[in-house]
Amino acid sequence: MKILIAGASGFLGSHVLKALSRHSHEVLALSRRLPEEECCEFIACDLTEDELPLEEIRECDAIVNLVGIKRVQGNQSFQSVHVDVTGRLIDAARSCGIQRFIHISVVASRPDPRLPYHHTKWLAEEMVRESGLDYTILRPAVIYGPGDDMISHLVKMIRFFPVFPVVGRGNSILQPVDVRDVAAAVVAALEKPIAIGKSYDVVGPERLALKEVVCRVAKAT
Repeated sequence: MKILIAGASGFLGSHVLKALSRHSHEVLALSRRLPEEECCEFIACDLTEDELPLEEIRECDAIVNLVGIKRVQGNQSFQSVHVDVTGRLIDAARSCGIQRFIHISVVASRPDPRLPYHHTKWLAEEMVRESGLDYTILRPAVIYGPGDDMISHLVKMIRFFPVFPVVGRGNSILQPVDVRDVAAAVVAALEKPIAIGKSYDVVGPERLALKEVVCRVAKAT
């Protein structure tokens, strides 16, 4: 297949590009900057502002939406990135006759306006479910691996500070998932018709308290 990857230059995007390449899929990458992986066709596009290149998108068989932010930056809000971009990609899929749509959300998404990150992730999921497309929603837990945010920041803090602060007592539960497993889930969702119309939580095999994660990283470091 030829796959459109929206948000291809991010942490997860680089691993998804590698996984798709190993499975001999072609990729059209849309993102604000050039992905590190060279195994794809690239179009520079700010998905929150620029016109989508519909003629190029029309050549694709499926769309994978990896676009997301962890914090508000400049004119990029949770609403504009999570909800509005998803809506634009759904419209593009309909306009170009692309029925297959893979959407990456988060395992903690839920309707709660007090938590804009989680709430907008949930709103985007609802748009995908109501789109009429052959969708699959993947909801990863905290993702770790080369180039990640979580482990990289933990290592830096552990190396340079004698005391590590945690929220509350550090008992909040995580199920960290390897980025290669999430990338493999994207490929599997694209290749297996049984995934159409389904939502999957993509989590690691261990339930760990935050303080256990910190201690494990400290010991390894």
